[in-house]
Amino acid sequence: MIKPHKLLGTSLLFLSLNAQAVSLDIILKSANKYYPEINKAKLKFQIDRFKYTKNQGAFDSKIIGKSQQRTDGYYDGDTGVLKIVKPLQFLNSKIEGGFRQSEGEIPVYEKQDETLSDGEYFIGLNFSLLRDALIDSNRLEMQNQKLEKSISKSKLLNERLKTLKEAEIAYYNYIIYYIITDVYQGLYQLSEKQQVAIEKRAKRGDLARIYITENLQYLTKRKNKLLKAQQDLDVSRLKLELFYRDEKGKVKNIKDKEHTLEFKEIKFDNEHFEREIARGLERNPYFRVFSQMIEQLKNDIRFKESQTLPELNIKLSSADDSGEGLETYRGVENKVSINLEIPLERRKIESDLKISQLMLERVTVERDFYIDKFKNYLLQQQVKMNNLTNAIETSQQEIKYAEKLEEAERIKFFNGDSDLILLNLREQNTVDAKLRLLDFKLKYIKAVASYKAAIVHEEYLKYFKE
Repeated sequence: MIKPHKLLGTSLLFLSLNAQAVSLDIILKSANKYYPEINKAKLKFQIDRFKYTKNQGAFDSKIIGKSQQRTDGYYDGDTGVLKIVKPLQFLNSKIEGGFRQSEGEIPVYEKQDETLSDGEYFIGLNFSLLRDALIDSNRLEMQNQKLEKSISKSKLLNERLKTLKEAEIAYYNYIIYYIITDVYQGLYQLSEKQQVAIEKRAKRGDLARIYITENLQYLTKRKNKLLKAQQDLDVSRLKLELFYRDEKGKVKNIKDKEHTLEFKEIKFDNEHFEREIARGLERNPYFRVFSQMIEQLKNDIRFKESQTLPELNIKLSSADDSGEGLETYRGVENKVSINLEIPLERRKIESDLKISQLMLERVTVERDFYIDKFKNYLLQQQVKMNNLTNAIETSQQEIKYAEKLEEAERIKFFNGDSDLILLNLREQNTVDAKLRLLDFKLKYIKAVASYKAAIVHEEYLKYFKE
């Protein structure tokens, strides 16, 4: 166990373990690599990445073949066509080219399928000029899925920040309970020594025997507090072990006996706080998610605005027949086809458009309010850290005074000028002061960890680059 005087090392404090023990760095590295919630977010990102690739598949080239053969009836004509089709994003266009051929006598109602004996080569281009020209359902899904992939990446970053914050707090919570256990261990051992001394004095007749019973009561009470502290230590260790895993993701055990403690000072930069807020607004994954959601809604609005337009589709085609057959089929044939559709009523699409516009307004309001809350949250953390800094310094002074009074009371007691009640009160006041100091330290640590997660601090960011 560590010595109680190590609690009083410096002013603003973080705790760290020695090289042989599980350090904060080891815990954070382990959590970043193997914590299940992070791995779930990684898998979600991978899923969305493949969904984006799937949406890109709407523009994949393909070969289309079609054949028709008659097995019975008056006509014996057969037809076949083989073509390559390539959809393009520009103007919702599609290019196709291929070959078709017919044999035998073709019915008059299928004359469009008839070719000369050597067949026909053809090429065509389809594109839109109004509705679906700038954005269509395939491009909408692809663009929004690309943004969804970015949202998953931002949520992965948020999960990592949240996990590292929780892991750091769990680590220091464990260390604090380790120290608290040591404080109660020291207090209990002090009562044991006093019990020996009191029994000797009572034996000599210098002290009433009732003091033996009274000190035994204090000894039992302190033992119960020590047992409670050890229980809290065990629970905090188990919580910390959730973040400490091997390469297979299995929880690893942490042993108390390996630990020694040192303190390191952490300073908070108040002068550049506005710059820290600006950096947080730029880096915090929640704001990236808001930006990406807004872009998705803007895409949706553009698509629905396009759907309110008339449909005007153009098809350019060229075909060249060769071989024996009707003379009118010979040579190159060029065609322009126009398809026009004008909706007379637009209640459905205009309502859909209005819904998307209102959703965009709502998300924008939500984002702006979140910015206000974010700035306010950082200001709260700043106030907490500043106040806790002062509280820690004051508590350290309180401990010094409490220890002096305790030592003076102990001398008075053994000189017969005080009683056990006052001595116990002085000892308990010292312990209470130390526990208050530890409570302030833990609150300070939690505020710093929350602050670092919010602004995506380099102390966390460095783990994501490994």
